[in-house]
Amino acid sequence: MTLSPRRTTRQPAIKPAGPRILTINGGSSSIKFALFEAGGALRRILGGELERIGTPQAALQVKGSNPADNFSRPVAAADHTAATGGPDGVDRGTQRA
Repeated sequence: MTLSPRRTTRQPAIKPAGPRILTINGGSSSIKFALFEAGGALRRILGGELERIGTPQAALQVKGSNPADNFSRPVAAADHTAATGGPDGVDRGTQRA
């Protein structure tokens, strides 16, 4: 009896994402952001804000399309560089020795 190898079709574990658009707006004491799903009409899937940058009350607020994903928490953000985790967190074009 000869057994032939069984062929199986594997489904990807994660569905590939469609095109997305990230918007970022930096103000004097805040950074606002939103992520939109593109493909036909734009649909906002995530938004948020780093607010009160430069004060002890600095906070990160995130709102997703599912209310269970929403959160707010205090952050240490003495300035915009600290708020974004830079320069290493933002400027990948600069090499350090």
